[in-house]
Amino acid sequence: MENGLLTIIPLARSDGSTDAKERVTALERSLEMAFVHYFGGGGFHAESPLDPDEGYGAMLSRDERISLPRAVWRVADYAFTLVCAADPRAADATTLSLHMFPAEWRWPDLTNASTKRAASRRRRVAKQIEEVEIDWTWPADADTNDG
Repeated sequence: MENGLLTIIPLARSDGSTDAKERVTALERSLEMAFVHYFGGGGFHAESPLDPDEGYGAMLSRDERISLPRAVWRVADYAFTLVCAADPRAADATTLSLHMFPAEWRWPDLTNASTKRAASRRRRVAKQIEEVEIDWTWPADADTNDG
């Protein structure tokens, strides 16, 4: 699902049962570890925390249904993170998705931070983040075999 500069890729959905929630949590942790090892490993960690008070982290932290992601990774000009959220269409159900967004939403360019150009860039990025739509629902035509 593309929402402007944000792409959300649905990965899994629990049906609300304890077993399904545990499987979604296990999948999230497994994917995190795969990202850690692929983008680092051997004592080197390329992940960063997603700040709940700034940038895209602030946008996610305002939504009470979302558990703030533990880490964010950067690939060229893009960032990605795993987002676990309550599904608004089903009581106790959760979803797991991959969010991909411009890296500057997490890592602002601090080059010449006091220039007019930099101030304009900060305003543009802030506007992009404020305007992005993070709400989505599990596709109605998706396989109903819940995770």
